[in-house]
Order: sequence, then C-alpha cells, then structure tokens
Amino acid sequence: MYEKTEVYNSRRTKKLNEVWRRRRCLRCERQFTTEEQARPEAIIKVGIKGLPRSLPYSRTKLLLAIYRACDHRRNAVKSAEYLTLSIEQKLYVIAARQEHTVSKQDIIQIVLDTLRHYDASAYVKYLSYHQPDLDSRTLKAYLKQA
Repeated sequence: MYEKTEVYNSRRTKKLNEVWRRRRCLRCERQFTTEEQARPEAIIKVGIKGLPRSLPYSRTKLLLAIYRACDHRRNAVKSAEYLTLSIEQKLYVIAARQEHTVSKQDIIQIVLDTLRHYDASAYVKYLSYHQPDLDSRTLKAYLKQA
C-alpha cells in the first residue's frame, strides 16, 4: 500500500471527538476506513477574563490538573485519562455553541461537576487548587452540593 491516500468520505461519529473517514490509496486504488480522534487543541480556544486574546486549549494542562486531584487513587493515571476524555466531550459541545471558545471558568466548572460525581476527595482537591481562599463554611456548602 502506498503512503499517500485521499479521503473521499468523512463523517463525525456519535462521539464528538471522533471522525470516520473513507480513504483510497492513490497507487493501488484500495479503499479502507479509519476512525480518527480529533484533538481539541486544534479546535478549542480558551478565553481568559481580562485578556484581549484567547489562548489555545492545552489537553496536557487539563490532564495534569485532574491527575493531581486524583493522585490519591490507586489507578490515578487511568482515572485522569478517562475523566479528561469525558470532560473534553463536554468542552466540544460548549465550543461548538460559542465560536470554538470556552472560558477558563467554564472549564473549571465542567471539571468540578464531573469530579463531584466521580470522587468527593478529588472534587475537594481540585476546588482547593482553583479557589485557594476558600473558607471552611463555603467548603461545607460545596460538599453538601456534592
């Protein structure tokens, strides 16, 4: 099979970050199907309050923040990877509605909502990283919501 191919049919799958493509080899004319992961770095921009321009989305930053919140778990790496994929699905939906821009606060809120249902300890850790001036009364109110 030749290295160069052409795409003659392309569709999104039910998973928002996957693309199904029908390809054809330019040399032998064989046809085959690929399923590819669309990386959010190319699609989503993060708007930060007070900055005139948006920054590119960083999957690595999100993954590390979630890993740091889940580092008490025995399977922290797998948990962080799974949670990151889940959160990225939600980011795609928001980005599609808002001209491919998601605010930093939206990302934090999505992560908190996801962690709240997954692990209370990870939820509190992530919350404390992003709201360091949190007092005990406010923390108790957040935990009651969890």
